[in-house]
Amino acid sequence: MSLSGSRLLLLAVLVGGFGCAPSPESRHEISRLMAGYHEIGQFQGAWLVADSGRVVSKGGLGQANREWSVPNSTDTRFNLGSITKQFTAALVLSLVDDGLVRLDGPISEYLPEYRPDVGSAVTIHHLLSHSGGFFMPRLSRDEYDAFFQNKHTSDEIVKALTGTDPVFEAGSRFGYSSSGYIVLGAVVERVTGQSYEDALQARILAPLGLRDTGVAEHERIVPHRAAGYQTNYGWGNAHFKRYANSFSSGALYSTVEDLYAWDEALRRGRVLSAESRRLLFERHVEAAARYYGYGWFIAEQAVGDLTLPIAYHAGDTSGFSAIVVRALEADQLIVLLTNTEGTHYREIAFNLLGVLNGVEPAEPRAYVADILRKAIYTEGRAPALARYEEIVADGLHSYNTDEGELVELGYDLMYAGRPEDAAAVLEVATEIHPASHDAHYYLGKARESLGRGLEAVSSYRRALELRPDDEATKKALERLGQRPG
Repeated sequence: MSLSGSRLLLLAVLVGGFGCAPSPESRHEISRLMAGYHEIGQFQGAWLVADSGRVVSKGGLGQANREWSVPNSTDTRFNLGSITKQFTAALVLSLVDDGLVRLDGPISEYLPEYRPDVGSAVTIHHLLSHSGGFFMPRLSRDEYDAFFQNKHTSDEIVKALTGTDPVFEAGSRFGYSSSGYIVLGAVVERVTGQSYEDALQARILAPLGLRDTGVAEHERIVPHRAAGYQTNYGWGNAHFKRYANSFSSGALYSTVEDLYAWDEALRRGRVLSAESRRLLFERHVEAAARYYGYGWFIAEQAVGDLTLPIAYHAGDTSGFSAIVVRALEADQLIVLLTNTEGTHYREIAFNLLGVLNGVEPAEPRAYVADILRKAIYTEGRAPALARYEEIVADGLHSYNTDEGELVELGYDLMYAGRPEDAAAVLEVATEIHPASHDAHYYLGKARESLGRGLEAVSSYRRALELRPDDEATKKALERLGQRPG
């Protein structure tokens, strides 16, 4: 995909910092790719790419506020979602450095009122590494709205979102838990006598000069704050949520510039002791072909013929999606902050990482799932299927046919109470990915909900052929009066 010179001039690509000069080819290629992703509707936000301490490329695309046509830029403040967790982890480790918290100290040592079966068994280390064994409660849409659309104190947040029974023994395995990071915020408040936000300001943000990072309180006037948008249920404003209710698990906003400064502080030892910085990126617990440190996933990422040790974390919240990737040995950084849900940030981030390492990038391609989603919600099922036939005629190789995205769209349509649309999408998924267990299984669920029992049985049987030991599929067949064998 080529871009005109005038188009490139609109990208606001800036360079600065120190270290070896970035190559003009890398700057140009990153700019070209980001414009390409934007043009096919896959990126609206800001980005920053750095190599060896020097900014290679940064800029903004799309609108921070679509109603007033305010453009995104590198000083636009975006909600971070779960990227908040790396700041919470650093804040807790600062208390460890000062002898106020012990990593092997149980929750009950700091919150004696916490339920004793969990409080005595789960330690600060378990919470930081997502190995505590308890999770957020499952909330219906109405329950979710009732909680997240109303203001709550931190005590109320802890009581509402951390009270589930343990599902595995603390320390025995990984289980991603936003609840655990909410408890960490309560520990911070109890130990410091400050609010989570004030403690973070005093210990991390103010000393490092991170002036564009803070808690996204709804009532507060926050200059340069982006509005959040969604496309999952038709393009529009994001579903309302009080982001501050995500507390120490997901309440922060920031800019690409501040996250670059944060990375520099970590790289140059300007924050935490050397031991605590090491603990942030140590492989504490295995997490499905990767590991979790404290506030960061740790993995080996294939980039062309290279394998790069990386630390990364993504964040998704109402109206926003984001990712930060650090190449640990290569000293490279990718920051993508967007004010739309569902951005394919991993694909974009790892493509940019490849550019930094001399790998020919994959060209941006529109996702079949995105095209179907937009057509279904704006035009209806029949025009969406007609659009799919046009895609097939064009050649599926020109599009991204990601299996997971198609299955997720089908699942979302089921959740939205549109089983006919869900079945149509999942039929497309099984046509493109005939060996996908999940596509056949969820097609079975859609057909079952529509009362199409024989077709549901056919889908479930195909799913069981693909995954013979799957208990959910066996139970589905039994529910329809069929023997799984």
